[in-house]
Amino acid sequence: MQLLILITEHNQSKIILNELSKDFNYFTNGFTFLGKGTASREILETLSLAKTEKDVSLILVKDSDLPIMLKRIDDKFNLTQKGKGIAFGVKLNSISSKTLEILKKEYIGGNNNEWRS
Repeated sequence: MQLLILITEHNQSKIILNELSKDFNYFTNGFTFLGKGTASREILETLSLAKTEKDVSLILVKDSDLPIMLKRIDDKFNLTQKGKGIAFGVKLNSISSKTLEILKKEYIGGNNNEWRS
């Protein structure tokens, strides 16, 4: 398992995740929350960033799916451009599919059809 971390402009993550959910059905089991950066105005201007409010999305994904997802995100939403956002995966060595099922039941209620924020 890997944790896909997606940091984008506010409200952009929902568009990206909806696009990915067409081919990867477990994208409905993610968490998106509002992040607020702490960079000063000078740093924001230097980096050509307008806002500090960002969407931060966390989704558990299969190891084999992550490279495909990252490529699709880059191809369709061009996150490699400065200021667009970032997407990356973090390998989770200590989670099993059984743990994932428990998490779904405990925190998501087993409902695979809606986002939890």
